[in-house]
Amino acid sequence: MSSFRGGSHVIIASTLFLPRVAVLSIVLAIVAACASPAVPQPSSTLARLDALVSNQGYGEALRALERDPSSAEEKLQWLRVQAERGHVPMIYELSARLFPTDVSQSLKWYARGRLARTLDAAECAQGSASWGWRVNLDRQVETVRDAGVARPREFSAAIDEALAWDAKRRDRPSAAWICGPVDDEKDHNLLPQPKRDAERADTRETMVINAKAIADFYKAVDAGAAAKFRTLESKIDVPEGLGRTTAGWLDDHRLRGKPLVRASREFSRRQGRRREPI
Repeated sequence: MSSFRGGSHVIIASTLFLPRVAVLSIVLAIVAACASPAVPQPSSTLARLDALVSNQGYGEALRALERDPSSAEEKLQWLRVQAERGHVPMIYELSARLFPTDVSQSLKWYARGRLARTLDAAECAQGSASWGWRVNLDRQVETVRDAGVARPREFSAAIDEALAWDAKRRDRPSAAWICGPVDDEKDHNLLPQPKRDAERADTRETMVINAKAIADFYKAVDAGAAAKFRTLESKIDVPEGLGRTTAGWLDDHRLRGKPLVRASREFSRRQGRRREPI
């Protein structure tokens, strides 16, 4: 009899215990779901800009971004997605918007943008075809560029990271956006293959060499400072060159020439931007 009661108690206890376990499991599941970080999604209005970017309608996309009612954080999130896909004007816009709140990230994207822009321009059949975009993009991130010049070691590290990023890219947007159409026709001013790839590779190699030279220079300076070497005054007047003030040591040989100003004005007129680039 007692064993039966004991068994009955066990059965009753088990019966009462199971619903409690089920309720506890449901509560824990709800708590876990609430605690999981939500993945930010672009607003529906920003999502509509994806087609413009995919078709390289960058000027129109940037104007629409200015008018879009989405929050600043939503715009940054959308820009990061486009920047990771390698759309250069979006990379520059992201860099400009991150500065000065996050200088490190701003320099990171500026380095990536400048590298990708220069490599894309190498694919143009005519060097002058890319001047308009290049000059206006530079104007857009002048403050970021100046921060890079003021922080050469950090900028040098950003360039190294950008080169590593570019080396891993397998699906990049066409360079047609920067080379421009020929006489407003659909055909773009691109070099034929395989010369296009050869010019891109040659330009990249030059930038790798330049970046390494600058990095090695600062390593030598830091090593000398650590060893407490004496600094001697040579009394030789060294003018402030293009590379020192504009980070042009990366690609200055592709940016020189008086036609740059005219090209910049013509580009701004065609793009119809309502505001000066920041």
